[in-house]
Amino acid sequence: MSFLLQDVFGPRSTRAGRCTRHRDGVQGIGLRFFFRMFARTGRWVTVIIFVCAGCAPPRAVPAIECVTTYGGQSRSLTVEPTSDPYRVTPINIADRFDFKAVLVMEANHTALLNLYTYGRGERGSFLIHEMKTVLRLPSATRASAGRFGFTGEQIIYDHNERELRYWCGFRRGR
Repeated sequence: MSFLLQDVFGPRSTRAGRCTRHRDGVQGIGLRFFFRMFARTGRWVTVIIFVCAGCAPPRAVPAIECVTTYGGQSRSLTVEPTSDPYRVTPINIADRFDFKAVLVMEANHTALLNLYTYGRGERGSFLIHEMKTVLRLPSATRASAGRFGFTGEQIIYDHNERELRYWCGFRRGR
């Protein structure tokens, strides 16, 4: 640290470049030192670039489509991002299954897609299948070029051996 201080301020300056000690015991460099160091050495441009990179507007979420098939009938649904995953209601499929897709956006350009399949019985709905997927948005659109999107085809059976198939992927241009 003293080598860096001497490079920036010269060998006589020690007061302006003192480190501060915080309550949690972690040492940090004071703001005065930080701004003097970057202003004097011309590195402030680098700081501005890094600060502005964190201020970039969030990327648009590509449309996610899930296709369910039961009894030979396919049904397509678009999954919208939500901030409260508990308020998403499941979709009824022929009074045999409930299907729920929850998309939650994170701050670091990551999306969490949670897929739930419930069976229906005399006593109500019960969870049969759960799938959690983390999508990194910049590269995820290239990864879903397959026939059955990024989840692959999922085949689920309930207690009466009824079959539900589904897959999810990014919606292609139509």
